[in-house]
Amino acid sequence: MIGKVKRYLELQTAWHRRLLVERREGKQRRLVGLPLFPPPEEVLAAPYVFVLSTGRSGTAFLTAFLANSQKLSVHHAPKPELEYVSSLIHRNVPEPEALDLALLAARFDLFVDSYRSGTTYVETNNRITFFAPAAARLLPNARFIHLVRHPAEFVRSGVRRGYYADGVVQHQRLQPACHAEWESYSAVEKIGWEWNEINGFIESFKMSVPGDRVLTMRSEALFRGPSALTSVMEFIGVGGDADLLARMAKGALKPVNQQISGTFPTYEYWSDADRSGLARVATLAVAYGYDL
Repeated sequence: MIGKVKRYLELQTAWHRRLLVERREGKQRRLVGLPLFPPPEEVLAAPYVFVLSTGRSGTAFLTAFLANSQKLSVHHAPKPELEYVSSLIHRNVPEPEALDLALLAARFDLFVDSYRSGTTYVETNNRITFFAPAAARLLPNARFIHLVRHPAEFVRSGVRRGYYADGVVQHQRLQPACHAEWESYSAVEKIGWEWNEINGFIESFKMSVPGDRVLTMRSEALFRGPSALTSVMEFIGVGGDADLLARMAKGALKPVNQQISGTFPTYEYWSDADRSGLARVATLAVAYGYDL
C-alpha cells in the first residue's frame, strides 16, 4: 500500500508545476530553506492535527484562536470542503486504499505548503472526520482532537439552520442506509441521530489508534477559562507558544460563528416529545456526561 501511495505522489505534477517563487521589485527569487520539491515521505512524516466533530461544535472558535500562532497553519474550510464526499463515504464505505488516495488528492498540496513553511498543518473542518482512518494510516505523526457538543445544543443549531427541512436538498446530511422509522422521525430526532452517528464513528476510530494520538474534549469547556485551551496547546505541541499565551492573556475569548437566524427554544423549554425523541437517538450523550 505504501508503495502505491508513494507512486501516486510521484505522479502528482500539479505542485511540481507551481513556481515556488516570490516577486520582489519585478524579479523572481526562489524561496529558501527547503528543497524545491520535498520528498513525499518527509511531507507525510510531518506533524498534523485534525479536529473531528459533528460541526457546529466550536471549531470556528478554535480556528480563530489557533490562527494566532506562527507555528501552525490552520484551515477551517479548505478547498475542496468535502461536503458531498463525506456523506458519500458514510453511505458507501470505500476500501482503505481508495480513501487514502482521496485524502491525498484533496489535501496533499496543502500538506506540502505547510511542510515548506515549517508549520504544523491543522484542519478543523468537520468534513474531514470520515477521512480520519486514512489520515492515521498515511500520517504517522498526525494527532486528532475529538470535539463534542451537547446534543441538544447541536440539534437546536441544526433546526435553526434548516437541517433535514422538508423540500430542501441537503446532500451533506447523513441518512441511514436502511431505517424503517426514519421517515417518521421529527427534525429533532433526525439531527440527534446524525449527532450520535458521527460521534459513534469517531469513537470507533479512536479505538483503532493509540490513546496518545487523541484528545477528547467537550466544546463547552473551551469557553470556561484557559485550562481547556492550554490542554489543546500542549496536545498539539505548542504549549509554550508566546502568541497563543499572549492572546489568552488579553481576556475572555468569545464564541465564533454563532447561529443567529432561525428560532428554536433552548433545551429547558422543549416539549416532552422532543426530549424523549432526542434521548432515544442520542445514546452516546451519557458517555460524554450530558444529561437528557
